[in-house]
Amino acid sequence: MPEGKNADLTVAPEALYPNDDDSTMHTPPEMVASLISNLAGRTGLTDDQISLALTALAALAQEQVCSHPNRYFLIPGVGALMAAHSPSREKMNPFTKKVTPTEATVSLRIKFANEMLQSLRSSIQTGRSARDD
Repeated sequence: MPEGKNADLTVAPEALYPNDDDSTMHTPPEMVASLISNLAGRTGLTDDQISLALTALAALAQEQVCSHPNRYFLIPGVGALMAAHSPSREKMNPFTKKVTPTEATVSLRIKFANEMLQSLRSSIQTGRSARDD
């Protein structure tokens, strides 16, 4: 896998969901290693330091998102994560008038930072990515 500033750190959807199961995401270890190596090269930190920082960030995000529903956890420059809770409710079929209950649900949402959205929109309009510069 290519290393360095312009290394492609993206992955095709079928690599994340190899069993056609949209509920369980697989994290390819070679992609994680490539990300860690790339960040280490950009920051001058060691691979171990980057790995520890990413592990701590993931644990903190999970802890905060799970502990504070319907509130955002900010990842600077990327966006904000939020676990949105929808309470259980009842739906009525308009034809039969039968009322059926629905279960409470939790969905994870991400709101991307303006800088990321602007970069994405710019790259789509020009056909170039920010890393091509």
